Amino acid sequence: MIAPRHPVNAFVEEAGVTAGLTVKTRRCAVSLTRLQRSADEGIAIAAPPEEAHIVVYQVRPHPSHLLWLDGAAGHTGDIQRSGTNILDLRAAPTALLGPKVDSLHLRIPKTALEDLAADADRSIDGLHAPDGWSTLDPMMSRLEPLIVEVLKRAGPAERLLVDHLILSLSSHVADTYGVGGAVKTHKGGLAPWQVKRAKEMIASDLAAETPLVEIAAACGLSAAHFARAFKASTGLTPHGWLQACRVDRARALLDGRSARISCVASESGFSDQSHMSRVFKREMGMSPSAYSRLHGAGTRFQ
Repeated sequence: MIAPRHPVNAFVEEAGVTAGLTVKTRRCAVSLTRLQRSADEGIAIAAPPEEAHIVVYQVRPHPSHLLWLDGAAGHTGDIQRSGTNILDLRAAPTALLGPKVDSLHLRIPKTALEDLAADADRSIDGLHAPDGWSTLDPMMSRLEPLIVEVLKRAGPAERLLVDHLILSLSSHVADTYGVGGAVKTHKGGLAPWQVKRAKEMIASDLAAETPLVEIAAACGLSAAHFARAFKASTGLTPHGWLQACRVDRARALLDGRSARISCVASESGFSDQSHMSRVFKREMGMSPSAYSRLHGAGTRFQ
């Protein structure tokens, strides 16, 4: 057996693993990483045994390779692009990968899976991909461009977007591949006091430093349940509401005064001037400078 060199969930730089994104559930957390490398030789990666599952999605095809589970060796067979499989980390998987690898890894600990199951009103004993490495996941395929982009450049200003994306992806995995009871559909939205509380918390933190799970907890809900109910009540995701609040703040700063666009962006919670310009134009149909010329006293760009 090949000695493990690189824990799959340890974000090892030399193995080509990107810095991951971690999002809290009620009692635990799920994490998303990308393994991307192009080298002259293959590499062995391994994960120590733990109570968790890892969802592996192939961004590019990968030839058949050796995989050890519970110490027993086997071959995966050729894996096509978007091939998706789920490994139980209790089996301490070890893989001998080829020199060119590009895959996404969603790690879901047992406690986090229980949280996701409770959100869906069902019991889930584990996760299982029905066709092994031949499993294709249309939802993952549609989300792949957004996931890749978020892993590249997500910053503090996109915290709610990251939280919503990863929790939604995790809920999809639990709903689609969970082994357990039947799913009950969630209906309805938030109570009026929950809507008021959530809006106040979002509007008071335009820099989005408060994790989605904390806003949900203030409403007495899990993050996944809260995100669904918030959209049902407001027509927007929490991140969409945050963007609307940022635009409102920017408009207030631009109305009737001379303002530096960069300062307005910072005070409105945007990551930078270009971020504000993109969102503002999408929401208002014009750039911040054009809006200022119509409603303000002129715009400065420095």
